[in-house]
Amino acid sequence: MSLPDSLVGRLKENRETNVARAEALDAAIMFYYDKHRILEAEFYINDLSELVNELKDNYWKAISDYYLAICDLERKDYTNAFVELNNVLTQVETQRLTDRTRLLLGRIYLAKSSYYRNMNMFPEGYEAIQKGLEVLGDSYAAVRSRLLNNLGVIQDEMKNYDDGIAAFKEALRGEKVAMYYENIASAYDGKECYDSALIYIDSALLVSNSLFDSLVITHFKGVVYSRLGDFDKAEQMFEECLDKTRFGPEFLYMNSLIHQNASSIAAEKGNYPMALLLAEKSIQISDSLQDNNRLAICIKQKANALYAMHDYQNAMKCMLEYDSIRNVVLMLQDKDRVNEIIRQKETRMLEQQYETERKIIRQRQQFIVIIAILVIVFVAVIVLFLIKDKRQKEALLQQKLDLRNREITSKTMGQMQTNEVLTEVIEKLTHLENNPKANGNNLPMIIRDLKGMIDDGSKKDFDYYFVQVHPDFYTHLKQDFPDLTINELRLCALVKANLNIKEIANLNNVSIDSVKSSRKRLRKSLGISDPNVDLGEFLSKY
Repeated sequence: MSLPDSLVGRLKENRETNVARAEALDAAIMFYYDKHRILEAEFYINDLSELVNELKDNYWKAISDYYLAICDLERKDYTNAFVELNNVLTQVETQRLTDRTRLLLGRIYLAKSSYYRNMNMFPEGYEAIQKGLEVLGDSYAAVRSRLLNNLGVIQDEMKNYDDGIAAFKEALRGEKVAMYYENIASAYDGKECYDSALIYIDSALLVSNSLFDSLVITHFKGVVYSRLGDFDKAEQMFEECLDKTRFGPEFLYMNSLIHQNASSIAAEKGNYPMALLLAEKSIQISDSLQDNNRLAICIKQKANALYAMHDYQNAMKCMLEYDSIRNVVLMLQDKDRVNEIIRQKETRMLEQQYETERKIIRQRQQFIVIIAILVIVFVAVIVLFLIKDKRQKEALLQQKLDLRNREITSKTMGQMQTNEVLTEVIEKLTHLENNPKANGNNLPMIIRDLKGMIDDGSKKDFDYYFVQVHPDFYTHLKQDFPDLTINELRLCALVKANLNIKEIANLNNVSIDSVKSSRKRLRKSLGISDPNVDLGEFLSKY
């Protein structure tokens, strides 16, 4: 089979070592893949394999390895195919999930399901199909249909015909392929619903686009007619098939099968000479193909035809030959069964090994992610700590600056007031010096001014330092008791500072009784009527 001119032209246009060349080769390979003739694309697959070694592209490396695995699967080199498919699966699973990697994953699971089906490992095949359908979602209708077709074949092999028919019909929604119609017909044939089988056989013939497919479907139609007992139509189908098989040697196997079934029909119709002739033709072809199983069947048909024609001696010879070949066939079948069991065991061991490797890879990836998260968290904590520490230092520095500023302001204002008082005292003393006779009247006043300056300084120092320790005291107290006077607010501050009555009296230069009276008025202003309530405890909450 040759490539279409459009693909040939595309390959000629893209000869350089780049992705465009890889895409052109991929399109050529897919042409043969879609026709189920992947081995004819080996030249392009090998070309792609050499190209990806230079491209250093993980996706195209996976694509190339996938096609090599498909070729091994087609050649029935099942062990290598399985190992290669698992290797490709590992490659793709480590890549970022995109549309093209999803499609490749779906095709890998499709190939694995075909492998399991050939190994008669139906549960594993079913699992591979489900994984493929899951990764594809509702996209990529053609690949989904092939997965569903494989699911139907597995159900058919297990004689779950209704489930098989449902899977085949769902596959038809994605693409109208003769094989899907034929498989539905086969399932109905298994259920012995021959009329339904014939309907889908005719549908398969309508959409078939190859001579070989039409030959297989027409032969199947003849088989179904024979099961219905309509031997004339069956004979007509087989004769039509025999005309088609004359076109080339690639039809030899089908030619042998058709002659075998045509021989059965001739025998059913009582035309034993024709049955004998057709059986001998099938024997000749089967022997050239070294198909012992069909050879045994056709020799038995020949024996039955000879027996019906009363040629008992030759019939006996044929039966002895049949028994001999049949024994060989049974021995080969037993050997094949043993080999199949061995391959199944090897497959499960390989699958277990692959799952272990995948688990190790996932654990390694999880470990790397955890380490990365821990590093990020550690760095984030350090950064936050440094930011917090920086902010605390800045806040502390700002507090110190504010404190210094308030201290400087307070000291400056206090110094200015002191300077004013001292200036007045100096002026008065100068006046006294110049007017000694006025000394008796002015000296007590000067002494009183100096005492007031000392008392006022003590009060201002207390107010300054109290505000530094309790910056929000006055604000909160005024919010709850807005009618408090300045003297009452100062008395509250003195009580909160744990000064006793005597200390308050000395600080304010008043008598103890005066302080007691002031405290009673303050309790009333604060609404404290209970004598058991301590004024200091009451103010401690501010």
